Amino acid sequence: KPVFHGVSSMQFDILEHVDYVLRDAHSVKKIAGNAQKISRDRFDHHTSWLWKYDADALKRYLTIPPKKKQPEYRANRSHDEFLLSLDQLFEQDIEALEQRL
Repeated sequence: KPVFHGVSSMQFDILEHVDYVLRDAHSVKKIAGNAQKISRDRFDHHTSWLWKYDADALKRYLTIPPKKKQPEYRANRSHDEFLLSLDQLFEQDIEALEQRL
């Protein structure tokens, strides 16, 4: 059973090979992102899931990237319009998410 089936009417997808999103006919919301570091003899890859975050701190410390550096689906939206905190989908119950993984 898919992890997000039944907790949202939105469909899970991976965009631009690095962002995990939920989407429906009206919007696309980022729920996780990946980063890689590759050196001569090492490779590091991690995924950051957006469980719960401080929206005010995001506004204060993270600027919206220039449009040319944004993924197309971001569409120059603010962090509030672009991101979705998973704790909202799982009613702040991380065990409900863990049971689906």
